[in-house]
Amino acid sequence: CDPKLSDAQCCNQIPTNYQGLFIIGGATAGGTVMCCQGRKITCIANKYTSGDPSIAIIGKCIEEHERKHFDHVGECPSNCSAFLMTHQGDADHNECEAYAVEINCLRRRIQECGSNTLCRVRINAEISATRQTGKNQYGCSL
Repeated sequence: CDPKLSDAQCCNQIPTNYQGLFIIGGATAGGTVMCCQGRKITCIANKYTSGDPSIAIIGKCIEEHERKHFDHVGECPSNCSAFLMTHQGDADHNECEAYAVEINCLRRRIQECGSNTLCRVRINAEISATRQTGKNQYGCSL
């Protein structure tokens, strides 16, 4: 492919809202999976790239969530296209698997907050919110 696009250049093709979240199918998302010139990549919304430690941890865990979806999507065509990927199989089940990965990541990474109480509070709130989203939107037993 000429020019060869970086992962960031492919991700930058996804529209975002004023909060730095992706707009996909009329809804907002913190991350997604796409094909970028023949390779699967994860795209994480700009909202999760700030210097705040809790936001960085949340972003890393969203990336793990999206990486789990590599198991749920097909292969990328070996051409120069760039596009969002769609789930194969049971989308609710796929999301439940990915939410479980994200929650386990948050629980594992909360130690990176160290003695930063605000960071710990934010991570615990994110765990609760993520569990609720999984249960309410996809019927997950998290």
